[in-house]
Amino acid sequence: MQPTSPYRAAVVVAALLCVSLCCANDARAQEKDAPKVEVGVQFSTLELNPPESFFLGGTETRPGFGGRVTYNLNDHVAIEAEGNLFPQKGVFGRNVQGQFGVKAGKRFEKFGVFAKARPGLVSFGQMPVIFRVPNPVFSGIEFRQERKTFFTTDVGGVLELYPSRRIVARFDAGDTIIRYSPRLDFNDTPVCCDRLIQRPREYKHNFQLSAGIGFRFMDSGGDDQSAPSASDANDVPTVEVGIQYSSLSLNTPKEFTFGDDVIVLSGGVRAGNNPSATFQSVPPITTRQSLSGIELVSRANFTEPAIGGRLTVNLNRSIALETVANFFTKDNFSDSRIGGRGIQGLFGVKIGRRFERFGVFGKARPGFISYSDVRQLQSTRTVNALGRQVVVGLFGTERKTYFNADVGGVVEFYPSRRIVARFDAGDTIIRYDATQISIIDFSTFTNGVVADVPAETRHNFQFTAGIGYRF
Repeated sequence: MQPTSPYRAAVVVAALLCVSLCCANDARAQEKDAPKVEVGVQFSTLELNPPESFFLGGTETRPGFGGRVTYNLNDHVAIEAEGNLFPQKGVFGRNVQGQFGVKAGKRFEKFGVFAKARPGLVSFGQMPVIFRVPNPVFSGIEFRQERKTFFTTDVGGVLELYPSRRIVARFDAGDTIIRYSPRLDFNDTPVCCDRLIQRPREYKHNFQLSAGIGFRFMDSGGDDQSAPSASDANDVPTVEVGIQYSSLSLNTPKEFTFGDDVIVLSGGVRAGNNPSATFQSVPPITTRQSLSGIELVSRANFTEPAIGGRLTVNLNRSIALETVANFFTKDNFSDSRIGGRGIQGLFGVKIGRRFERFGVFGKARPGFISYSDVRQLQSTRTVNALGRQVVVGLFGTERKTYFNADVGGVVEFYPSRRIVARFDAGDTIIRYDATQISIIDFSTFTNGVVADVPAETRHNFQFTAGIGYRF
């Protein structure tokens, strides 16, 4: 897998800032002090760039959720604390994050732009740790996984939108710098007899984007200066265009394999050369057959980050037609169902209730998801294995497109008649087509075959956050 540059998604953030600044041409300095205390909830994605290690690969996207408390010292400076939980189990297990620091910038009537600097901690639940074990005869090595905590610094930018003085929609983007402490690691280029090396202290940069909403506490006597006018509330602009950042947590198919071949050993099934594969009893394979009912090893679930755009046509205050395109930034390992870079297109309807400052909707949007480099059977050939003729598959990569449908909910906030902040969450249902894999039975050296893997439907959580301009 090719590592994805964590700063590619920063283009989205820059675009969000530009749209907000250009569109809010009626913004003026806020005359009243901002409410002092804010509490919020958020969805966050961390592009984890792991330290150099014998065990680890490229960048891994971690989806998570958390909360935030902010105390506004004045209109320009605030102190805040934030905590995030990343429940998806990656190479370091699950991780939690805490940041505590300052936010400073400029606040206007409908929006605010800030810089942030927040030191903190990140804790990984299953960090690989290696120890030297003294022995009277020789020096041994002990390997185990344990919780490890590291110092972090979160620096970046914040865009806030104010539908009212009590509500804030917030988008954060920045570099979460993790300082990894010195540690022992296996030597991938051993010198003499020492199998271990000392890794030095290491700083790694990780792009992080968060989107959420907050409630601002204020005196009961405070009035709301940002409420839309009656004409704004009743007259909804017809056309809406937006940009967005999306996170698709893929629930990979059960038949997802790690290479071209599925190997049969002593009547068991193993995916490629994966040492953690689970063996299952199957009858000897002599002809082309279906693998229905045989559960092969799946790749661990992973998350795809994407940038995209949206076009919405409001038929009235309650119903809208819309189309969405997302471009996934990660270059995936090529396999029998997924590989290369993906694109997603959705076309459907949004129905719900619109109020003065926010709207709540349900959505149903069928469409497609397409991957550029999926391994597919091209032909077969016969090879000689210990005097037996074995048929093996010859594979190549090609684009593969699947049906998908997005079903879920939408929350929108309206800081002005022209601007909308939008948060989507739902189930992206992907229908994977039937495919073929090559099987070789080395237990009896019977003829290898090309086996059919049946079609499969998988449910996947997708979260999207963005802003739009309404004509």
